[in-house]
Amino acid sequence: MEQTDSGIKPWRIPYKEYSLFPPSGINNRAHHSAGVRLVFESDTTAVTIEVEPLEFSVQFDLVCGETLIVTSHLEPGESLITFAGRIDHF
Repeated sequence: MEQTDSGIKPWRIPYKEYSLFPPSGINNRAHHSAGVRLVFESDTTAVTIEVEPLEFSVQFDLVCGETLIVTSHLEPGESLITFAGRIDHF
């Protein structure tokens, strides 16, 4: 993960070794994360995640314990995704 002025940027590869992944860092995909897991405990009824807007669709899964609760998508140019509602799957 790379620390930037605007936050933390997950990479698909060790970003400091970008030059070892030709061509152009896996066809210019190296800087697009292939999966990030955020783990926290809360009694909130909503979670909003903000990401840098991308030029392509991305998928987010909300998982509680080992149970997939919902999958949501961000379309190109969108930056906020909210999961809301009571979650009783523990």
